[in-house]
Amino acid sequence: MFVAHAVSMVGTLAAEVALSILIYQRTGSALWSALVLVCSFLPYAVGGTILSSLADRFRPRRLLVCCDLLSAACIAAMLIPGLPTLALLGLLLITGFVAPLFQGARAASCPTCWMNTSSR
Repeated sequence: MFVAHAVSMVGTLAAEVALSILIYQRTGSALWSALVLVCSFLPYAVGGTILSSLADRFRPRRLLVCCDLLSAACIAAMLIPGLPTLALLGLLLITGFVAPLFQGARAASCPTCWMNTSSR
């Protein structure tokens, strides 16, 4: 589970850096490029307070898989050539809003994984 989380984090960071570079190349504006960082951190502030309670209502494994699939679909949609800059930032916002759900489900599943392995 640790390796999968590490790979996911590296992929997310690589996507944000690549998106920032792409937007800067398209627009030539540092402001638009900086909006990538805003769109990556803003959902944690808003989504963390509003959506994190949903992590307790669903099974952790199912929620982990659904969150990863939704994030992968958004990242794959970012690969569409000629996608407008606002659409790219919107997809990044969606992946950001999924992150607090994922973190809550991951935190909920870790104690159960630990208890299952320690009782053997």
